Amino acid sequence: AEKKAAEEKKAAEKKAAEEKLAREKAAAKAKADAETERKKKEAAAKERAEREAKERAAAEKRRAEERKKKEEDAAKAKAAAEKEKERVAKEKAKAAEAKAKEAAAKAKQKAADEKKAADDKKAA
Repeated sequence: AEKKAAEEKKAAEKKAAEEKLAREKAAAKAKADAETERKKKEAAAKERAEREAKERAAAEKRRAEERKKKEEDAAKAKAAAEKEKERVAKEKAKAAEAKAKEAAAKAKQKAADEKKAADDKKAA
């Protein structure tokens, strides 16, 4: 009977040890799984942050390029307006000069006509 009791005790201890081992194994696996999950989440978060940073940088670059293009277009438009202003001013100056020449020629002609008339009077 003692032998049987000792064997039962041994068997119970063995079973308890096996169960403890199984629990420890399960706990270790759960811990490992949790760690893996955490690492996955961290990696995903890092990836997302990097992607968002890239997108922000790209958007910023695009905005900068658009701003630069707008400034260049504005500068071009301003230059074109200045050129047009100069062209109109030159045209006006030319027209004024032509008018002045014409007036001078008329005055000269008038003087010549008056002189001729005076000369004709003298001759008559």
